[in-house]
Amino acid sequence: MNQEISKNNQSILIVGAGMSGLYSASLFAELGFQIIVLEKRPDPRGIGAIAKGRSINFTLSYRGLLALSKIGLKELAIQKAVAVHSRMVHLKSGGVSKQSYQSTESSGLYSITREDLGKILLEKADLNPNITFQFDVNGIEIDKEKSIAKFQTPKGNFQLTSDFIIGADGIYSSIRSSIQKNCVSEYSQNYFDWVYKEFTLTLEQLQSSGLDFNTVNVWGRDPALLIGLPNSNGTLTCNLIVPKTGPLSSESLESELEIHNLVFQNFSRLSPHISQITKELMEHNWSGIVTMSTRPWSFEDQMVLVGDACHAVVHFYAQGLNASLEDCQVLAEQIMKYPNNRKLAFVEYEKMRKVNTDALSELSLQNFRLLISNSSTVKFEAKSRIEGFLSKHIPSIWKTQYSLVAHSNIPYAKVQSISKRQSKIWKFSGLFIVQLILGFIIFSKRLKNQFIGYQKS
Repeated sequence: MNQEISKNNQSILIVGAGMSGLYSASLFAELGFQIIVLEKRPDPRGIGAIAKGRSINFTLSYRGLLALSKIGLKELAIQKAVAVHSRMVHLKSGGVSKQSYQSTESSGLYSITREDLGKILLEKADLNPNITFQFDVNGIEIDKEKSIAKFQTPKGNFQLTSDFIIGADGIYSSIRSSIQKNCVSEYSQNYFDWVYKEFTLTLEQLQSSGLDFNTVNVWGRDPALLIGLPNSNGTLTCNLIVPKTGPLSSESLESELEIHNLVFQNFSRLSPHISQITKELMEHNWSGIVTMSTRPWSFEDQMVLVGDACHAVVHFYAQGLNASLEDCQVLAEQIMKYPNNRKLAFVEYEKMRKVNTDALSELSLQNFRLLISNSSTVKFEAKSRIEGFLSKHIPSIWKTQYSLVAHSNIPYAKVQSISKRQSKIWKFSGLFIVQLILGFIIFSKRLKNQFIGYQKS
């Protein structure tokens, strides 16, 4: 069966109905394009459909909210999400260090489940008459010279022709493979040396453990890391991240006793629920974390990539979703800027985005190292307090790296250069001496609180 998507207007074939694909569909449809979306998974709107795949939460920051506002979904996303006001760092001593985020309602952080965000994006796209979906798609074959896609569904074989194709089909993108076929390209894929499992705490368990709901809870226990993000149903999704190998690793956490001891020794606040946590962790398999980088992102004026199809970073700056939505936004802007030269639009899009997604990859790894080994140290808390003070009282001169990443849409590469400049200022202005003094005060206070705790026990 041959089918032309559109004979009168420009048409786009989008492969992948994840967040990037769904967002692109609505964004380009509102610009007047005719859209068809291909997705290998079953229609999630079907009777008895079950949400599958990763359940790790998304964090929507200013960049993502700005992108969603372009299609009128910002407020609805905020309603479905949980506002996150601060980071609660759990110290090895049992105490906590609360680090407030410098944000407003319009530029804050919001935790939202993959299922909830996917649902509102799909419902938005489904209301647009310019968008058509085809689920249960298999065996996609692309003629990249002519933007023709051949594929199979339970209803038969199909062939679709469009003006161009957007590959939003994730890290194992078939569209990326088509772009790279018979052409000079660069591609690297790396499996991170850490893996993760998740478990869930109820609101009652949160309260009994003394955990704040509207916070990101962080336990940095080098080499292990535990991060908890709130959900709209009142639960907390926790991700336990450990190395693949070593004394404390996925290899050494194969029995209930080993996991029980890990929780008891490192996450004491959660000890009252240790049996349930151990049971849930034993039921889940370890999930890998994959990073990927590639070029080119496009072929002629026929095919172009967005999101994880062209860049995948570790999720420790919670910017993967935001960066992907930003991709789609920049791509649309460049296509509208060069309406008669789509090839140039694709080239400019890659030029603008790749340098920034490369920078995000480096920033995310840097933040991971900070979370796992430094987040609970007095040195880190002292610097956070000083930077918080500076960014609050002289924001035109000083901004924290976190606020630049999460509470602005300043390009990631520029954030990286600003951070390097501020690091030099920190070193040569004497601020590090203030950090040492404040660190000593914080250390003394922690020691005093720990001593009082021992006396009470």
